[in-house]
Amino acid sequence: MTLSVDEAYALLAQLGAPPHLIRHAELVSEAAEPMILHFTQIGFEFDVQLVRLGCILHDTGKILHPEELEVEGTQHTTAGYQLLIEHGIDSQIADFCISHEHWQADSPSLEKLMVALVDKLWKGKRHTELETATIQQVSVTTGQDFWTIFMELDTVFEAIADTGPQRLARSIQ
Repeated sequence: MTLSVDEAYALLAQLGAPPHLIRHAELVSEAAEPMILHFTQIGFEFDVQLVRLGCILHDTGKILHPEELEVEGTQHTTAGYQLLIEHGIDSQIADFCISHEHWQADSPSLEKLMVALVDKLWKGKRHTELETATIQQVSVTTGQDFWTIFMELDTVFEAIADTGPQRLARSIQ
């Protein structure tokens, strides 16, 4: 099933996502846009819609494990994957439920790395290993020097993280 952004939000609501979870999806999506814009401007090819859907649906499993809205946990990852599959969502989209937490497995795509990374950056948290993996993926794919890409993307990551406290404050409104 191919989804639009609006349909993805509607699906969350239909599945019983609490307002706090929907707000989280909105804020992660908002944080992703500068990264999407940068990659688009430099002519880097990736699936923009897949990233947007991953940002919205990555925490779907927290509908079934609402305790993980307040306390860190990973039960929501496979639960979210299964819930989306049961509702006819393509496995490529559903897999964001798992890959946003377990991004190190199976040579993740740039789209998976982007969603995992923006799920950290949205609240102002930097994650060196995940950022390095993302930069490495772009460097290898484009054939450009790692440190050149690092300088560009570090600036983008920092800008997203710098606005994290404002997004975090809006997450509880």
